[in-house]
Amino acid sequence: MKTTTSVICLLFVIFLISATLPENNSLKILNIEDAINKGIVKAEVSGKGGHGGECINLNITNLSSVDTTIYVEAGRRLNSEDSTVQDILIVKELPILVKAGEEKNVNLLGFCCQATNHSPSKGEKFDIGHLADSELFAIAQFLNKNPFDEDIMQNAVWVVSNNHPLSSVGSSNQNKRKELKKLHNVLAAIKHLPEDFSWYSLTFKTDTAKLFSGVPDSLYGDIEYSVWNNCEVSITLSDSIGHVVKRFMVNKPHNPNKYNYEIKTSVYGYQKGKYFVRLFTNNQMKLEKTIEL
Repeated sequence: MKTTTSVICLLFVIFLISATLPENNSLKILNIEDAINKGIVKAEVSGKGGHGGECINLNITNLSSVDTTIYVEAGRRLNSEDSTVQDILIVKELPILVKAGEEKNVNLLGFCCQATNHSPSKGEKFDIGHLADSELFAIAQFLNKNPFDEDIMQNAVWVVSNNHPLSSVGSSNQNKRKELKKLHNVLAAIKHLPEDFSWYSLTFKTDTAKLFSGVPDSLYGDIEYSVWNNCEVSITLSDSIGHVVKRFMVNKPHNPNKYNYEIKTSVYGYQKGKYFVRLFTNNQMKLEKTIEL
């Protein structure tokens, strides 16, 4: 009986001690905006020079006594303090473990989302911003899970933010173009664009005065076709009034088979408007694809 009473007393003392102890140093998880607003961390955001890739430095200090994981979300838009400088859209989610009292520097992956503004210089100041609108948030979330080359991701962001043509998201490399179909479909859905224009890519002239010149330089695309009989095939590029401006193939003999023809040509100096790539077998048009400059 005495032993039982002693055990009960011991358990009661342990309960009292545990009830009066402060919270244990357990890990907290917060997004960066909430963490700043609650005074858990302080942060300084600055440009590293350039408008894409790991172009942002985040200096973060944990002000609390608790180890904390801070999330910078894909889809967060960092606001430039200079209104003439582009904001940055983060496209790669980053969890940052910051121990109690620790200061840490990390790089953030993002891209400019105001094509007509200046590229951020080194040391350019940003605030932590906010989650972007639904369209930019959607493309950021997609790129977070489906990364591409940096120039492709930048052009994808500008399609959404600045209504750049879908054809600006492309590559001169045939294998890479095949990988872009899913990205084109996502962009077309976000911006309610016809997918007819996603079969080709355009590159644009470099302009030292601005980030995107909007002046088409070269056309790249792939045409898949089949012929069922021995025949001659021609492929042309025509303008909107039917004038042939380029002949890619002229009366080339074909055996029955499936074929893929790669379009590669300069379009610098062409008038703006719609053009048509047309395929003929024995002088009869069998296929037509549209491009827009």
